Amino acid sequence: MRLFKLFVFSFLISFVGIQCKSQKVDSTPKLTTEIPFKIDKATIQKWVGGRPNAGGTNVKLYLSDVKDVEFKEIYFRGKKTALKAFNNDKNRSGTNLVAAFNKERKKDINLSGNSKEEYGNKAKEMIPFELTAKQAVISYKEDGKLKYYKINSMRELEPIYYP
Repeated sequence: MRLFKLFVFSFLISFVGIQCKSQKVDSTPKLTTEIPFKIDKATIQKWVGGRPNAGGTNVKLYLSDVKDVEFKEIYFRGKKTALKAFNNDKNRSGTNLVAAFNKERKKDINLSGNSKEEYGNKAKEMIPFELTAKQAVISYKEDGKLKYYKINSMRELEPIYYP
């Protein structure tokens, strides 16, 4: 009888453990399909400066019919950065969003068998979206709620070479 109780107890513990593990939490933010603005054009443009390690990629979004929203961040090619909004000079009712992804300089990292010696190293930031090279996700606040929208087709322009 004691062996039977041990078997039933082990089975119940295993069953509860399996149930807890099967409830996987999805931490990917939900994307919205309707936005309170219109994206007229989305471009990607690399740039290279005259100095070593000077360069990066600029992402520009040309918007119209912008309602009361606050633009926050853009996720693009494994990175994220803040969006900056500017009024469009050609179309007074339009807004331009610009994001600058500067070329990253290789930082010294300390590789050691002792984890205490690796204390100053920073982990690579992971973004919560699966994106191709010509896709981006923008975040914005509307009515106090943070929302995300995926831009699927961005046009890549010729690079700019500065002297």
